[in-house]
Parts: sequence; C-alpha cells; structure tokens
Amino acid sequence: MADDDGGCAALADWLREDPQVVKASRVETESAPLKPGELGVLLDVIQLVTSTGFSLASLVVAIRQWRSVRPGPAVTIERDGGRPVTVTGASAEELQRIVEALELDEGNH
Repeated sequence: MADDDGGCAALADWLREDPQVVKASRVETESAPLKPGELGVLLDVIQLVTSTGFSLASLVVAIRQWRSVRPGPAVTIERDGGRPVTVTGASAEELQRIVEALELDEGNH
C-alpha cells in the first residue's frame, strides 16, 4: 500500500482495534525506505502474524469496514505462498470474491 496519506498506519490501527482480528493475530508494520535519489512514496506493509484460530473472513470484513469510512488506495492481501488479492472497494460482492480467493489459496496449503 502506498502510504502518502497515512492510510497504512490508519489501517494498522483499525486492525489492532478489531476484536475479531486481534484475538488470533498480531499486527505489525514495516516501511521500505526510499534509496538516495529515488522519488516517490514509501511503501508501507502491514504484516499480520496469525494463529491457528484466525479467520480470513474476519480480516476481509475489517478491511471492508475500514474502506467504507476511508476510501482511497487499494489494499493487497498476500498470503505466504499464495496469490495476492487486492481490495479496491467495499461492496458485498467484492468481499465475497476476496474471501473465496483466499479460501482457495488456504485449501492449497
């Protein structure tokens, strides 16, 4: 997520406050600093370290709720060894598409 407007920090805070997300995960953030002479925005990453009781659907619902009050940059969910899934809106149809894509990756592990 390109974080030129504090979006990454705001999403990380939102996830830390969501009881369904934090009960089975830990939210961490990382920044990839720009190299000397590079122009652009920092690329910030939210890393979610999950336990066995974690629900992908809960994460997607939390991101959807955050996007409904803070539309803006796309959020990409990438699982270790899985394909990236990007959240660009907050519609119920997109929520269903994302959950299905993540569950498909989960079934392949």
